[in-house]
Amino acid sequence: MIKRNVIMALLIAMSFTIAGCGKANEPEKPAGYGRILFCGDSRTVDLFSEPSSEIRNEVHDGIPVYCRDACKFEYMVDAINEYGIDNFDTLLSWMGCNNYGDFSQYGPYYEQLLSQGKKLVLCTVGPTVDEYLDGDFDKEYYTNARQINYNNSLKVWAKDRNVKVIDLYSYLDQALNDQSEITISQADGIHYYPQPNPVLWNYILSNLQ
Repeated sequence: MIKRNVIMALLIAMSFTIAGCGKANEPEKPAGYGRILFCGDSRTVDLFSEPSSEIRNEVHDGIPVYCRDACKFEYMVDAINEYGIDNFDTLLSWMGCNNYGDFSQYGPYYEQLLSQGKKLVLCTVGPTVDEYLDGDFDKEYYTNARQINYNNSLKVWAKDRNVKVIDLYSYLDQALNDQSEITISQADGIHYYPQPNPVLWNYILSNLQ
């Protein structure tokens, strides 16, 4: 009887040890955000893939991602509608570069999401380098000043509503000035390298912990 009790105790202990090891190997989930949906434009595509022009409902580190080259505000709305408003708790957004410095469409829509009980984590748009911008259109609409203007509006809006902001502009600006492993394309002055960019993605994830 004693031997049987000892064997049972050992088996129970082993089962807890195995279960504990399994949990330790699972990726750490961002704390306090529930189910996260990530929306972005071409710079978000570049985080995960060099050749792709769009990523649609592809899961990275447990986070579904929607992003497309040259997309604007409407793409984000369509992506959220497609994914389903009831299927996420937090919107992680790195949108705005293709809105040419204008945050005005985003504020009311983000307000609507907040009223539905959603959480928001908003990334500031990254810097551009004016001297590398290619073509008249880009030289007018993708200036660094427009990125700063968008970010200023985003930060004021977010501060008034206690919404978390991940300041990717400052992080990338510092990385570019420090000549780190993150660089900007000299062909267009907009997109970052390397592609994919695990360093930048991990920085975003670290700000969700």
